[in-house]
Amino acid sequence: MLDSLQIVTKGTASTRLRIELRRDTQVTAMGVYMMPVGSTWTQEIVHPDDFIVTSDDSSIVTWDEFSIAVNRINIVAEDTTGSEFWLDEIRLYGVVILDLLQ
Repeated sequence: MLDSLQIVTKGTASTRLRIELRRDTQVTAMGVYMMPVGSTWTQEIVHPDDFIVTSDDSSIVTWDEFSIAVNRINIVAEDTTGSEFWLDEIRLYGVVILDLLQ
């Protein structure tokens, strides 16, 4: 079960962290967190309460339902014209490496 994520970032782009549960080629649930990004390296620890989690039928699902099945993590930089985004030291807490291989 995904407990939290730690990410070190810097830059000028508006950035969001998106975690997804995908079945086949469809996203069935998604959690989104808008990441603060600044001009110096900043460590951000993202906890379950920081994400807005919704399912494909627009219902809100609980973190416990969602976190055991996350299978994709996206980091999306928006406002990319003339913007920079740097990423370092991504850590996933509560994840067993062997579970990622299944």
